[in-house]
Amino acid sequence: MRGKVAGVLSTGSDIMPKDCFEQVFRCTFEYLGLGYLGMLYCACDDAFLREKNQSKIADFCTANEYLKDKYGS
Repeated sequence: MRGKVAGVLSTGSDIMPKDCFEQVFRCTFEYLGLGYLGMLYCACDDAFLREKNQSKIADFCTANEYLKDKYGS
């Protein structure tokens, strides 16, 4: 898996996830030799609404060079 990349996409009812939530993924990816793309977290009360989170999704993809190269901006 070394040389591959991974990221975290997550939803939850909290405004922001606890730091330890992302840390588990970051440490696992580092151990496996994966590049870390970062985490996109969208707070959702009852259901995920794409239109409510569209700008966050676009910003995450645009800011990430790997995703930009692979999928365009």
